[in-house]
Amino acid sequence: MNTKNTKSGIKGKLTISGIRKNLLVYMTLLMLLGTSCGNVADMAKNFASPDAENQPWVYWFWNNGNLTKEGVTADLEAMQRVGIKGVLIMEVGQGAPKGPVDFMSDSWRELFQFMMAEAERCGIEVNMNNDPGWNGSGGAWIKPDEAMQVLTWTETTVRGTGKEQQIMLPQPPMKMNYYRDIVVLAFPTPENMTGKTPVNINTNRLSREENKAVIAKNAVIDITNQMGNDSVLKWNAPAGNWTVLRIGHTCKGVMVAPAPASGVGLECDKLSIKGTDAAFAGQIGRLVAENKKHAGKVFVSTHIDSWENGSQNWTENMREEYQNRCHYDLLPYLPVFAGYIIDTTDHTDRFLWDFRHTVSEMVLQYHVGRMSDLAHEQGLKLSIEAYDMAPCDFLQFGGMADEPMGEFWFSGSWIPDDGWRLNECKGMASAGHIYGRNIIGAEAFTSANTERWLQHPGSMKVLGDRAFCEGINRFVFHRYSFQPWKDIKPGLMMGPWGVHYERTQIWWELTPAWHEYLTRCQYMLRQGQFVADICYVEPEDSPQNYGSHPNMGNPWDQCGTHAVLQMSVKDGKLVLPNGMSYRILVLPQSERMTSALADKVFQLVKDGATVIGNRPKTSFGLVDYPNNDSKLKESVDQLWGDASGQAGERVVGKGQIIWGKNAEEVLRQQGVSADFRASQPLNQIHRRTPDADIYFVANPENNFILTQTSFRAKGKPEFWSPETGKITPATAYQTHEGVTTILLPLKPTESVFVVFRKDVAKKTDAIASITYNNTLLGSTSESLPTGKDLPVVRIVSAKYGPAGDVARTIDVKEKLQAIIDGGGKNFSVSAMAQPVDPAYMVVKTLTIAYEMDGETHTWQGTDPMKVNLSLKSKKSPFIAEPSINVVGATCLDVWISGHYDVTLVSGKKWSADVVLPEPLEISGPWQIQFPKKTVTFDKLISWSESDDESIRYFSGTAAYSKMIQMPETFLAADRRIYLDLGQVDAIAELTVNGKSFDVLWKQDKTVDITDALKPSENHLEIRVTNLWPNRLIGDAKLPVENERQPNGTLSKWPEWVYDGQPDPSGRETFCMWNLWSKDDALVSSGLIGPVKLLPVKQCIVF
Repeated sequence: MNTKNTKSGIKGKLTISGIRKNLLVYMTLLMLLGTSCGNVADMAKNFASPDAENQPWVYWFWNNGNLTKEGVTADLEAMQRVGIKGVLIMEVGQGAPKGPVDFMSDSWRELFQFMMAEAERCGIEVNMNNDPGWNGSGGAWIKPDEAMQVLTWTETTVRGTGKEQQIMLPQPPMKMNYYRDIVVLAFPTPENMTGKTPVNINTNRLSREENKAVIAKNAVIDITNQMGNDSVLKWNAPAGNWTVLRIGHTCKGVMVAPAPASGVGLECDKLSIKGTDAAFAGQIGRLVAENKKHAGKVFVSTHIDSWENGSQNWTENMREEYQNRCHYDLLPYLPVFAGYIIDTTDHTDRFLWDFRHTVSEMVLQYHVGRMSDLAHEQGLKLSIEAYDMAPCDFLQFGGMADEPMGEFWFSGSWIPDDGWRLNECKGMASAGHIYGRNIIGAEAFTSANTERWLQHPGSMKVLGDRAFCEGINRFVFHRYSFQPWKDIKPGLMMGPWGVHYERTQIWWELTPAWHEYLTRCQYMLRQGQFVADICYVEPEDSPQNYGSHPNMGNPWDQCGTHAVLQMSVKDGKLVLPNGMSYRILVLPQSERMTSALADKVFQLVKDGATVIGNRPKTSFGLVDYPNNDSKLKESVDQLWGDASGQAGERVVGKGQIIWGKNAEEVLRQQGVSADFRASQPLNQIHRRTPDADIYFVANPENNFILTQTSFRAKGKPEFWSPETGKITPATAYQTHEGVTTILLPLKPTESVFVVFRKDVAKKTDAIASITYNNTLLGSTSESLPTGKDLPVVRIVSAKYGPAGDVARTIDVKEKLQAIIDGGGKNFSVSAMAQPVDPAYMVVKTLTIAYEMDGETHTWQGTDPMKVNLSLKSKKSPFIAEPSINVVGATCLDVWISGHYDVTLVSGKKWSADVVLPEPLEISGPWQIQFPKKTVTFDKLISWSESDDESIRYFSGTAAYSKMIQMPETFLAADRRIYLDLGQVDAIAELTVNGKSFDVLWKQDKTVDITDALKPSENHLEIRVTNLWPNRLIGDAKLPVENERQPNGTLSKWPEWVYDGQPDPSGRETFCMWNLWSKDDALVSSGLIGPVKLLPVKQCIVF
């Protein structure tokens, strides 16, 4: 990893425009340095043996002081053995009794130094979270005046008499014994006031002002100097009823969490350099100072994780900051936070937009920018999960990280689906693309207590591939829990959270093949740049979130106004300083727009850009109000002219503004095809280097497929296998007008990189179509697949709007049908708001009725849920696939007997009648060697069905062995023999006649064993490793062993644990949190089968 000190350049009171300028410099530098290897030949060499820098990482959770040097060494050595490159350390308090090593104590820091030395020895890089717990920044060293600040007030009613009155103003509520006055304001008490609601910084736009607490701005009086130090107000109030607000600020009182007991402390002030400096100095600064020789080498980064502690609305010099940025005084508007409306709701909304925008700028400058500066000064990088409750522009927040990070989850009791929060991955990938950050990480496979040791590499792959296709190129497994002891299993946990990914997992030592797959993927997905056609500008409301948009074949990014301001136009494309380019810019669906954005869009269109968006009506904020509305109208009129109607377009300069159409429609009108299409549901992502186009394509189904795929790329395609590192040329493809159509064979859940080299020699012939018994299996004769193999989905009805609000509910049937017909998948409910949002800033519901495969289904969801209509192809037997043999001849591998016809691109034809023997099922008996006994199974069953308790509750590895006679009918020179193990729960290791094969970690357990076979008897050995649950359930049937809380957590550590003795209860397992009970159903385990030999004829076509 390159750990060279890279300054962000954000200093002192640099404005947000200054941040943008420095980001521009940094992006340009990255563009000049490049991210790709020298050429495709180098890339192929590196792909075969990728550098360790591309290996996955883990979250390494240290839990509540339960730390030992023995555990440090064992954990790091275990990571090194299986191919883990780095650790993101967080110390938490999650269900573990307190251990002997207090956070940041002398002994803790000594152990940290020991860990650094061991990490260096093992080749492991370290990223240290910037606080105890996992959210925020701070700790026990933060004082109340350095902590997050919020407004607090008391309200007193005064009746004016024309004489001076002495009125005691109660001090507003405070926390942590810290309070400072800001101002005392008075105003006439509103008449007919029925109620008011205090405004939070994250409150959406206000509703109508009828019956609200409306006050005139000019009526607000500052009477601060009339209150003495004794809190007595001496004031001659004019006649009438007056409301007096005594307003101050106090510490919010929010603590970093979930911190270990010894690390609990305050969150730092995110709006001040003072707060950020204190947070950094208290932990990371000390650790770097004590580990100087490792900084930038082993100790490579610090981290800001989930922003879960909300926002703040004050800091010590907030008034001055606001004045400098917005050029008007903040104080008269402070009653807004007490629930009052100043002048009108629109006027108050404008103030709140300015305020939120100011807070966003200050967070980015004084917290994120400052934290980045401090890290870089120490030779560290900064990684950030830039979303959740952060009161700022998420995309710019992520772009200010050296390594933005998203996250994705497995499903669970309160998690809607596998891949929950993949939108965070797409958002952080967009931030990386826009700001030139080449490594985009993800908190990978996070889960709740429903995971319970049920996951394994094969069950994780499909979801992991989806994350890759969102733009992630570094997995940081969530999580590896520090194991203080060598032989206690499963051992220490991180509460109920995350996939159990530590050395105490039964299958831990079998993960190198899985990690090698991930390493190759991550290497390839860091080459070149992401290819995108569309850039969606997210709404300018502050804080600025990111949305989800339908994927209809044309890849997209999303950005904020700050990125648009950096764009230029070259050859009709919108180009960022780092070289990222887009064909179309789509404006947010909003009636409001800043004049800065409108001015920039006008310039981009004049220079030749294509922009899609509706005409805005007003600007945001009170800065330069009402001139800001006039300036906006000027740019808007130049863009949209006097055009009206739901849809239209207008040429302006060299470009055009379009409204009422989606981006894909416009691209088709411009003659731009989809970047990728397939006749079956596949996930994919496209990157490009100067020498090659690189597509990662993943089959999400547990099914063999031969799918027609089209790629908007030219050149001879090659298949690069991330499982094996092997590269083979495609043999069934042709190119039409810049689009290459390929017949792509994929095994169940298989993934492949399809690489188009640009330095291709002369063209060769290729397969154009394959027919089986006069039925077309696949053709490359069309540039776009027809989708005929997909289930036909007919939308019967689709309504979108606020629940129960008929007036603001619209019919989106045609829109949804167009998305489905266009291949759209993995899009959110909020995509229905394009191009018209029926109820802006209001949560809306999508209700669908649809027909598929002759059955009627319904689906309902709200923003931001993903639309899931189960668009899965029907399972069918695998018939044949194009291939290439060992001497380079183009072949057809035939799996089923029948008549085959192959037509080549040149027009040549080949046909054959193929007769194959029937697959041979390998029946019992099977000898099975468990660690303590050897048994014989007459037939294959799950271990959980055995009458033998030692087998029924067994968790571990057992070896099946059997001699098999190879039938003469299977033996032929043109024959390949595959062994299909059928159902295996969960991971298998295969040996045939002493020849070992790669670990079978995927769901599919089919392997070509031809080269290991003998003509006569053959010895099979199949080692199967299952999961922990059955042993945990069996142990739960033993008498209660340790003191536990009702939720299954330990009350205290048993003495035998720290004494290094066996569990006196006789249990084989010990875990910190009991997630299985004696009455739970056992899980399927072992080799279930059926085990079959499959003969495949390799027919040479040419």
